[in-house]
Amino acid sequence: MSAAPCSPQEKRGIQYWMERTVDEARRVQSGFEADPVHDLRVALRRCRSMAEGFRAIDPDPTWRRMRRAGKAVFSALGELRDVQVLREWVQRLGAANDPARHRLSAHCAARERDLKAQASHTLADFDAHTWLRWARVLDTRERKLPAGSEVFQVIALEKLEDVVRLHRTALRNRSKVALHALRIGIKRFRYVIENFLPEQDRLWSKDLKLLQDVLGEVHDLDVLWATALQIRAFSTREEREHWRSVMARERAQRVALYKQKLVGRESLLHAWRKGLLSGEGLRQAIEKKFETWAGFMDPDPAHARRILERSLEIYDVLEASGIIRRTAHNLDPRELLKIAAITHKVGRSGGKKKYHKRSARLVEKLDVPPGWTPEQLRIAGLVARFHRGALPASQPRFARLARSKRHIVALLAGILRLAEVIDSGEGPAKVHLERQNGFLVLHTGAPPASGRGPERIAARRYLLESACGMPILLRNGATLPPVLNPRHSH
Repeated sequence: MSAAPCSPQEKRGIQYWMERTVDEARRVQSGFEADPVHDLRVALRRCRSMAEGFRAIDPDPTWRRMRRAGKAVFSALGELRDVQVLREWVQRLGAANDPARHRLSAHCAARERDLKAQASHTLADFDAHTWLRWARVLDTRERKLPAGSEVFQVIALEKLEDVVRLHRTALRNRSKVALHALRIGIKRFRYVIENFLPEQDRLWSKDLKLLQDVLGEVHDLDVLWATALQIRAFSTREEREHWRSVMARERAQRVALYKQKLVGRESLLHAWRKGLLSGEGLRQAIEKKFETWAGFMDPDPAHARRILERSLEIYDVLEASGIIRRTAHNLDPRELLKIAAITHKVGRSGGKKKYHKRSARLVEKLDVPPGWTPEQLRIAGLVARFHRGALPASQPRFARLARSKRHIVALLAGILRLAEVIDSGEGPAKVHLERQNGFLVLHTGAPPASGRGPERIAARRYLLESACGMPILLRNGATLPPVLNPRHSH
């Protein structure tokens, strides 16, 4: 199956690149020469990097299957491509009559023959029919979130934060390992920009490719030197010193170019950060990313949205009453409540039993959003976890938190519990909470439809009462009975 002509925008699609992979796989089998191998790896890399980007928001297992199916071919071709690149470096750096060049060339040629045979066997196992079937499935899922979405800006910022961290490490210790890790970080950032943010790609693609290539060449030179030492390519000290000097000069030029681009006030890191969301726009985009991810998993996202509205109503009254106070934490508890409310039912995708525990685990496995910390993501997951079931005080993971964090989890989970029962069909359609004479009074427009409504609200109110340090009363609908066994409330 050949890929039909596509516009530049259509070429960004997963179906185009998966079809292109099949075409390139057929072409490369004629001899596994350098250019066809490179082109097939480019197509596979596009597919796998797009899958990585979408897996951050879409849990469909087809993304994982596609990445896994392409990995064997990509890895086999990667080893082959590395040897082909080393052979090019040997030809470039060594004189025609240089004995070390001949030894290195012979080693690369022998290694290349072996790797071509291995790559041929690996490619023979590639299931093109299944690959193209997946292409149609993933094309449908990709269309749910168009390129340029603010959600992809959040993912790009997550990758950019990794680049900044790796860049600082590379500047500090200047090791080969640190520079190689930085190259991988830049590569992942570039792939998000290239695949999902066309406006930024138009502005940044040239510099991103240059940096990836420059750091890649630094790694190539490091591998070439290690290979030369391993096969004892140098018969004399003079040969060794000559090659060491030549490679050190080439490497230093590329390291200097990398620093020129990423160090100082004119650093590209600053330009890239300015070109992505910040402030309120970023906060909303992060919320949108959680909402998009939850929407793929939660069987009833409309319910989650109602719980969010109820929870914020309760939170705002508690804050206005002085019961909730702003803290010195980096992230507002109100934002944590939002994320917990949006995601508290995602565990239902795996079945109803103990879904609240699955929800917490799924939330905590997500990438940490820009400006967040892993602990804040963990707190949001725990709030989702304790919206039902056993009370948090009896749980070891809750007990390990600092006292102030335990209070936040209990308070926000208590709000979620109350919001849940209000929306359950056994509670009132409208709610208003206010502080009166040492009580929190829950005003309802009418009595609950079910006779068990007051008992359920009574059980659900316990955690919030404990966190607030005052009782909650129901008015205009029914009188809340005492809580008999709050530790087993659902």
